Amino acid sequence: MRKQQLRWYLLLLLCFALFLTACNTQNQGAANENKPNQATKVKNPQNVPHQNNATKHLTPTTNKTGSKATTHGNHFSKEKAVEQEIKVAVNHDYTDTVHAYQLDGKTYIPIKPLLEILGFHIIHQEDHKLSAGFTDELIHVESDGTTAIIEGKHLFLNEPVLRTDSEMYATVSTLQQLFGDLYHVNASDHQLHFNADNQRFGFPKEKSPSDIHVDEAVPALSSTMADQIILTAKKYVGTPYVFGAAAGQSRTFDCASFVQYVYAKHGIKLPRVSRVQAKLGTPISVNNLQKGDLLFFYWPGRFASNNIVGHVAIYIGNGYMIQATPSRGVHIANFSQSAYWKRTFLGAKRISGA
Repeated sequence: MRKQQLRWYLLLLLCFALFLTACNTQNQGAANENKPNQATKVKNPQNVPHQNNATKHLTPTTNKTGSKATTHGNHFSKEKAVEQEIKVAVNHDYTDTVHAYQLDGKTYIPIKPLLEILGFHIIHQEDHKLSAGFTDELIHVESDGTTAIIEGKHLFLNEPVLRTDSEMYATVSTLQQLFGDLYHVNASDHQLHFNADNQRFGFPKEKSPSDIHVDEAVPALSSTMADQIILTAKKYVGTPYVFGAAAGQSRTFDCASFVQYVYAKHGIKLPRVSRVQAKLGTPISVNNLQKGDLLFFYWPGRFASNNIVGHVAIYIGNGYMIQATPSRGVHIANFSQSAYWKRTFLGAKRISGA
């Protein structure tokens, strides 16, 4: 009897043990269903943004709309680029070499050394901007690297300017835009060619200031208008010269901004750059000069050709002119008696008045 009771007792224990085991298994399964699937989360790299550091430095950054970022321009790292030496020829004469970089199949050439080779004066290269010219600003590259101001005209660059912390680099295509009408820019195998564009300003061939008649007739602008322009110009005698001075203000001037500002005071709108001003108006020979005419000069050593306008002044009568120059700011000079101005004189233009 006891053996049979013991057998039933062991059987009950076995059933109870099986029951506990089954309950524990069910609870673990439910707990596992409530946990996140860690393997699935790690195994989906397409959902995780990936940033290639090399690409970040070598290509222009973009914003959410896909346009080029304009906050700090376009950076690149020299360590990631292939350096190469480029020979520079000006009017078929090799003058110097520059160190360029090969990036993504394109050659990027430093802008500042090219400007120095060509005789440009660098106005400033700060805040990631670059401005250059001669007696007035001709080239200005904005900090975003995608826009520029060339001879007073805003321009969107075909290919952005890339930069390091200390230098700006441009492709040949961009250089062709930056130098505009100044030079024809071409490239061959490790060579860069700048050939001066022989521009035509329509000046008469006769151009000796010694032939000036000092007893001028009534000015083309009318006596009243010409005298008013000259009086306005004289108010600024002594104003400092600043290369690339901002237009529309009178605290500082360069040669072209001075002329532009004075004429604007009398309702006559002129471009910001002397070379562009020289393309306007009617050509006048020196023996027909009248008050208010504009006088144009080349700036020695600045351009490859001495036929390119680099300076402008206002003729005020009796052989004198008023102008802004680096050494003296706004001042009056004897145009007809100065050996320097006689030598550098290119021609005169008459601007029709209001």
